[in-house]
Amino acid sequence: MIRYIILLLAFCSLATRAQQGIQTIRGTVLDQQSKYQLAGATVVVVNSDPIIGTTADENGEFRLTNVPLGRYSIKVNFIGYAERTIPNILVQQGKETFLSVELEELVIESDEVVVTAEVDKTNSLNEMSTVSSRQFSTEDAARYAGALNDPSRMAANFAGVSGSNDSRNDIIIRGNSPSGLLWRMDGMPIPNPSHFGATGTTGGPVSMLNYNLLANSDFMTGAFPAEYGNATSGVFDLQMRTGNNKKREYLGQVGFNGLELGAEGPFSKNSRASYVVNYRYSTLGIFKTLGINLGTGQAVPEYQDLSMKIDLPTKKAGRFSLFAVGGSSKIELLESTKDTTKDNKNLYSNDGYDIYFGTKTGIIGLNHLYFLNQNTSIKTGVMASGITNDFRQDSIILKTLKTLDNSLGQRDESRIVGTIQINKKISAKNTLVAGTYLHRIGYVYNVRNFKLSENEWKKIVSSNGYSILTEAYTQWKHRFSDKLSANVGLHFQHLALNNSSAIEPRLGLRYQFKPKQSFNFGIGIHNQMQPIQVYFQQTRLAGNTYSSTNKDLGFTRSSQVVLSYDNNFAKNWG
Repeated sequence: MIRYIILLLAFCSLATRAQQGIQTIRGTVLDQQSKYQLAGATVVVVNSDPIIGTTADENGEFRLTNVPLGRYSIKVNFIGYAERTIPNILVQQGKETFLSVELEELVIESDEVVVTAEVDKTNSLNEMSTVSSRQFSTEDAARYAGALNDPSRMAANFAGVSGSNDSRNDIIIRGNSPSGLLWRMDGMPIPNPSHFGATGTTGGPVSMLNYNLLANSDFMTGAFPAEYGNATSGVFDLQMRTGNNKKREYLGQVGFNGLELGAEGPFSKNSRASYVVNYRYSTLGIFKTLGINLGTGQAVPEYQDLSMKIDLPTKKAGRFSLFAVGGSSKIELLESTKDTTKDNKNLYSNDGYDIYFGTKTGIIGLNHLYFLNQNTSIKTGVMASGITNDFRQDSIILKTLKTLDNSLGQRDESRIVGTIQINKKISAKNTLVAGTYLHRIGYVYNVRNFKLSENEWKKIVSSNGYSILTEAYTQWKHRFSDKLSANVGLHFQHLALNNSSAIEPRLGLRYQFKPKQSFNFGIGIHNQMQPIQVYFQQTRLAGNTYSSTNKDLGFTRSSQVVLSYDNNFAKNWG
């Protein structure tokens, strides 16, 4: 049996429909400030012989075909913009490589300016971020020590960041609580994207985020710009990649996080619309189904998740994109299954109890990007999400291992978010961004205990409610020169539940005195509402009445000042 399983794992780890020896590099070239496509930009594989190169089409898209497998540097040029070289691009069998390249317009005007800007991971994708921000790729999540293809575990390698322990992927930034972290997906705030994660938390044992579907993203550790609110420690600003709109591709692999199957491609040969979808099931759950004992007794974590994105560009109506992430997980920590004739127990079980725990999480969002002209865009979006925790605990009579009803509960949190953002590139020196978020956050929490004396379930906690959180922001970037820039912003948020408000000024400065070295400064005020269930927690009073004693809690507030020096020693250092 083991031999067949090994053969199955080896087979599934191979991507299908591979073209032996050569592959394609494709992508888009955009203006960094306006995000408008740069038609005519030249893209070349560095040191290729014969030269492999192309130009971007009217949609800013490019394709480099017949690229041998290996690692390469890609150079991108466009008149009036700083040249950009992207090193260490992996071209591998079975899958086309996708790049999203953003070029920065030069401030200084002259007859000829040549600037070489190698990729610097200390520069974030969000041009408004000047300090404590780091760009990471999907390959980073796969290559960092102990990352296990999980962006959270990867980030624990960064300076000033640590994880709580090996069993969870919580992120502790400069000593702040993990709950102070903001998760975003394609510009929308999302709930905890982890299996076995409780509501109000930001981590868990296994991530639902599939690194095969992520594009280059940002991780921020403080003093972040005004666009990001309701967070006090850091921001994971994730971007989900678009599917291949030229060719259908399929994927099958097995790893630590599970058995994985994926597909992507265009909807039709003549359409630029594409899809990408990926399903994953826990490896340990598969072993359990096959009857293989892993030495943990019955306590085997079982989980599955599905991630997808549909990208629909149109000629006149703008670009629509639909993304979704969903997952479920469960585990049984059973004390009643131990052998009473032996001095042993199930690993992870709890003396005297059988515990059943499960979570379900769903996220779906729709974004629309429309360009009024090549310098002005409007982005709107709506997202709905929900997370459910179910738990049950049974008491055990240790001598006979008979189970007795003890307690059970359910905790639900739902969220609907609407957003609109206006991006205006006034000139090469000035960019203005303004927007708003409107959150409708709901919560239901029920706990019951079984009373043996009365032989019935009794309600212990029953709380529910909802509130509206409103955020608004504006930020302005001014580039004094190609070396010196400043970001000034203001963020406002208001919680309708108790009429709490906060005004948060933000400021960032960046001085790049050498091509690979810079001084950065950031200062700002950051506020965060409490987890929604805290406000509806009920305290039992005399006379068997209850009171929501936490309803008037204000925001947690953090004042942050960051001064940093960045030195990118070499192109392969990050």
